[in-house]
This record gives sequence, structure tokens and C-alpha cells, in this order.
Amino acid sequence: MTTITGFEIIDVLKTWGELEWVRCKAVCGKDERLSRPPFSAWRYKQRYPELESEIVKAVESFQGNVEWSITFTGKNWVIAPKRLQKFQDVRGYRTDGEALRALAKEDPEFGKQANYDVPALADKIKKTVVASQKVPSSF
Repeated sequence: MTTITGFEIIDVLKTWGELEWVRCKAVCGKDERLSRPPFSAWRYKQRYPELESEIVKAVESFQGNVEWSITFTGKNWVIAPKRLQKFQDVRGYRTDGEALRALAKEDPEFGKQANYDVPALADKIKKTVVASQKVPSSF
């Protein structure tokens, strides 16, 4: 089995443009850390609408162990399991970090299944963008 780091999605994204800001949870393949659902947030230094559209298409069409979402907050992009946002909204957690910790405690198997998806999701993003030929020409 491939070692999961938690940075697979970010590693793919940074090949197409300079990342101005990143936040994700490293798991480094440690079973106790795999119970926390994955979360990747980033923004490019410069926006690339065509590239962003292909990344959205890849995430929305990905079929893995869990359902995934990609959202744009107006400033940053976020890729996370769909269940995380629902969990945060229903429970009223102030931050995604609080929701991640609570979900990991309540359903560690969900976090593991989501983390097992991360390398395949990163690969799906890479293949979708490369096939579309929407890689920014300035990079």
C-alpha cells in the first residue's frame, strides 16, 4: 500500500502555479492520524480560471470511498469530504479544525476511508488537468 502523507493533492496543484497559501493536515501514514478526515485548502498567487474549472471537474467526478466537495470561499479553494461541511453546519462548529477533530473521534473509520482516497483523488486531478491541456502557459 502507498504511504499517505496528506500532501498529495497540494503536491499536484503546485506543479501548475505558484501557491500563495496552503493549509492541509499531514498524516504521514500513521494510523492514529488517518482517523482525522483530510482537508486541503490553497490559493494560487495568480488565478487561473480554466485550470480551476478542470480541478473542479476532477473532484466532482471522482468516485472513491467517500463523497468529496470542492468549494471556493471567494479567496481560497477547499477540497474535503462532503460529510465534513454537513457535520460542521449541523453541529455549529466555529472552525473546520473543531469539526475535523470531532468527526475523527466519533467516526475514525470514516477518516481512514477518506484518507485512503487522497492519493487516487490527487491522481484524478492530475490526469484530468493534463488531458484538458488547461495548464497555465505562464508557468
